[in-house]
Amino acid sequence: LGSGVLSMGDAYKFGSIGLGLLAFYSIGVVSLLTMVLVAELSELHGASSYRELWAKTVDAKTAPLVDTCIFLNSVFGCISFCLLIGSWLTQSLKNLFGSAFSVKALNTALIAIPLFLMVL
Repeated sequence: LGSGVLSMGDAYKFGSIGLGLLAFYSIGVVSLLTMVLVAELSELHGASSYRELWAKTVDAKTAPLVDTCIFLNSVFGCISFCLLIGSWLTQSLKNLFGSAFSVKALNTALIAIPLFLMVL
């Protein structure tokens, strides 16, 4: 699950259910269409990676831009998970185990460090 899906409850709580569902399904349709487009172009051009597809369809000189975008997406994904964990899991673990439980150390050791190691 992505951090966006995990924080959907808060989005619905602070917004309206109608607008939230409209945004949810609209983003789902756009995601589906872009995945289908990337899959068809990859098959058509015989590309096996985003960088290779970009080089074959746009420009080989700017292919490192794709790697940069993937790297930044991973970094910001890790940051969003850490923010979500900091606000959601911390309170949940305090409610389960009491305030004496060292929640920050557990978050750092078990969740934050592995997430950032995925980027390397």
